[in-house]
Amino acid sequence: MKEIYMEQSAEKEMTKESENKKTDIKKADIKKADRLSCSVIIRTKNRPRLLARCLESVAKQQRKPDEVIIVNDGGDPIDSLLDFFSGTDNYSEANLGSETDLGSETDLGSETDLGSETDLGSEADLGSETDLGSETDLGSEADLGSETDLGSEADLGSKTDAGFETDAVSQTNSGFEADLGSATNSGSDIDSASDIRIITVVHEKSLGRSEAGNAGVAAASGDAICFLDDDDIFFPDHIRRLELAMLRFDAKVAYSGSRLVQKDLLGENDEPEQFRIIGEFNEPFDADRLAFENYIPLNTLLIDRMLFVDVGGFDPSFNLFEDWDLLFRLSRKTRFYHLNRITSEYSVWGQAQQITLSSKTENWRDAYAQMFAKNFLAFSDSEKTAFMADYWLLSQDRRSRIKEMEKKIEHCHAQNTALHQQLHQESERIQSIQSGFQSEIENLKNHFNEQKSFLDEQNRQLADKALLLQKEMDDLHSGYEKKGCCIKKSFEGSERETTAFEQDHP
Repeated sequence: MKEIYMEQSAEKEMTKESENKKTDIKKADIKKADRLSCSVIIRTKNRPRLLARCLESVAKQQRKPDEVIIVNDGGDPIDSLLDFFSGTDNYSEANLGSETDLGSETDLGSETDLGSETDLGSEADLGSETDLGSETDLGSEADLGSETDLGSEADLGSKTDAGFETDAVSQTNSGFEADLGSATNSGSDIDSASDIRIITVVHEKSLGRSEAGNAGVAAASGDAICFLDDDDIFFPDHIRRLELAMLRFDAKVAYSGSRLVQKDLLGENDEPEQFRIIGEFNEPFDADRLAFENYIPLNTLLIDRMLFVDVGGFDPSFNLFEDWDLLFRLSRKTRFYHLNRITSEYSVWGQAQQITLSSKTENWRDAYAQMFAKNFLAFSDSEKTAFMADYWLLSQDRRSRIKEMEKKIEHCHAQNTALHQQLHQESERIQSIQSGFQSEIENLKNHFNEQKSFLDEQNRQLADKALLLQKEMDDLHSGYEKKGCCIKKSFEGSERETTAFEQDHP
């Protein structure tokens, strides 16, 4: 009986141990499902100050990326910047392999490489689902403001070329160390990024934006990838919110809004640029709209890496609109999740520094022709007709919104004119009051001076009288003393006479 009992106890313990292992495996699977490994790909060329600020924004992420891939596409060495970071791996052009080697599932690394669950923060820290925005909460296109607020298709196209290639805004490495403090605000930002794995990919000669992007993805191992040009920045909640959106809604592609900033160079001083906010990109997803225009900046996206590989990555034949071409192909595979929140900054440069703004009209026409020939013309006649009808409706809607905006501007101008007139009248009234106050102050000053002179004269007269009284008192005192002496002498004479009389008549 004792042996049978021991065998049953051993079986129960083995069963319990097996159940515990299964529970641990389930917990590990849940933990893995709560997190994606994320890679940030930065394309740069000869702009170390902008790159430092760009890296600072990555270092400040509430959810740190698992790796940062910096693709130096034919620019000067950036070692002087990367010396401030630890854990840097270097890849030469020869190490990357062919374009098709964008990475496999085996490159993703083990679960232990993904970091702990605490890196993501609790669900309460990430914001509620309403903060992320649901597809039903995105609102209509009319709620997003006019197109003048959002920037035009040309803004996206011009940025994507000149924001990376132009030498007009290039900055040499010389003297960069001295400027790093101002570019990154504080050394603590560099320290906070020292635990991020940084991979550098170096092209001896510039291969262009498409090849640089593909090289960055080839060096990446994350489940999801996001792109950041060196003149753009992420806000601290960018990766955290997009990752949560992908996990919650099983999205292969998620994107958020971006603040649109125009920058201009001022010179080679400590403050080499100025900027102003001119709008934002933050519109709901419309796959059909991507057939004829791009409205989603590349730096707003978090993309499943294997989906990027599956659609072929960036097309190297595109010198302009390589991101638009990619987004169009991705939109044919999956629906994008739109996170209705501004989580990044997207820069466009002034005309003096923007290559494509000064490019010939033929270059633009050729770029559009290339995009349409590859993607739009491949549709059937009925599909193209439907797309053009949608585009016509969109253009009509924009036209009406522009007219409404013009009316609002005219109304604001009338209000501004009326306010200016009121301000002028109020200014005149204040000046009149000030003049009255000034005149009254002068009168009070004159009265005060007159009273002061009168009192001074009175004080002088009183002082003279006091002197006279003192003299009279001194004279009286002297007279009294003389009279006293006389009386004393008279009294003493009388006493002598009395004494003599008494002696003569005893």
